[in-house]
Amino acid sequence: MNSLSPELLAEISSYLDFVDLHRTFSTCRQWYYARPFILRITIKNRIQWLQGCERQQMIPRRELQSHNAFLKIINGTYTLARPTEEMLDLLVELYTQEMISAWFVPINEFGAEKLINDSHDDMRLYHRRYPHLLRLGMILRWNYAGQKIAQKIEKWLEMNWERIKGEEKVQRWVNPNYDLPPPEEDLGPHQTTILRGVEFLAIYPIIYYAPQDAAAEDPASRLNAESWTHPGFDRLKLWLSIPELWNLKIRHEEIKCLYNPYRVFCRIVARPLIHIVLYRAAEYVGFSFQLFTYLRSIELSTPTPELIRGTRYWYEEGYCGSVLHWNFHLFSFPGQYISLFKRPFVDLIRGYIRLYGPYNLSDFVLNLVYFMHRRSLPIRTVVARTVMSELLVYGYEFLSDAAIDAVVGLMRDESGTLITGYRVRDYPGEPQQPQGGKES
Repeated sequence: MNSLSPELLAEISSYLDFVDLHRTFSTCRQWYYARPFILRITIKNRIQWLQGCERQQMIPRRELQSHNAFLKIINGTYTLARPTEEMLDLLVELYTQEMISAWFVPINEFGAEKLINDSHDDMRLYHRRYPHLLRLGMILRWNYAGQKIAQKIEKWLEMNWERIKGEEKVQRWVNPNYDLPPPEEDLGPHQTTILRGVEFLAIYPIIYYAPQDAAAEDPASRLNAESWTHPGFDRLKLWLSIPELWNLKIRHEEIKCLYNPYRVFCRIVARPLIHIVLYRAAEYVGFSFQLFTYLRSIELSTPTPELIRGTRYWYEEGYCGSVLHWNFHLFSFPGQYISLFKRPFVDLIRGYIRLYGPYNLSDFVLNLVYFMHRRSLPIRTVVARTVMSELLVYGYEFLSDAAIDAVVGLMRDESGTLITGYRVRDYPGEPQQPQGGKES
């Protein structure tokens, strides 16, 4: 057995299933040392198999088990041993194809994943690949392959866009004429698959699987952590596992509302992937911190964070603006309590400190003031008092003089006068404190 060449071992391995091959690698030393050579030959066949499974709802169970075993072998081989340059390129191609397959997973008309083989057991078996892929993603990040994956994904997205951008229906959605009535026809099936992929990848799970009850409003609620483990988020986690993809422009379908008269247009725009995800998650502030915790873990396990705009950047600008957008949207309805309006500001400050510490708090406060400076003086007063009250817990020593002046500036009127005694009137539904003395 010890005299067998790697080529002969590879030939013998071609007759074995990956489930059996995984056991063989664990029990036979000669096969164990021949793993890199055998994988270099078999990985191309796995990539072709993945390409054949795109949009397929019927996949034999044995092939699902075999693919999971193959991913186990990959992770076990290259967790401690660094892959060669040739093997790294093959792993990048494999990981890219897995992401494409996740984009094209079969879904129903509402965006939910269809059962593989019409079986819940086979569906669970299908989803077992994602933990292995997330581990493989960490291996690729630490081998500086993130940029290669981003380039391949960007090329794939552009290739799909080139296929449909010249079609008449798509052109009307790219540059809609707002002076005309909104078009009533929808996109075709092939156009929907390309342009609504991010919706089914991220937006659908966030809307339907994120907890939306009062108990989940607290960012530390265990309901949020339990919901984040739902299998519906597996595909989203896969796409977020490569930080270089966070700023990748994704063309998707967006709704544009116009008033006087009220009209609803659909248009195709290009936005960063992470911006689309965080905007949707910002409606559920408690749950969105689970998403940020995951992003933070990905950022900390990346050896080249300087090549990406980190999670702190997105928290201060994109996410903060999205939370305030949803907050003011809910506050615009009559009957909203002022305490509910102030709650997201408290959660934003506490969440920021929990994720990044208090030493960069000035950057966040300046961004918060930037989003608030155009609001009315009563609203700015409420926000300023809420922020000041919350910062008393952590101390103002972590804030720069510019950040402190910015918060105080929210309470200044147009002439620059500081209005400290302004009384903010809540909505009629807000309970009022009793006034006057007791009646005898």
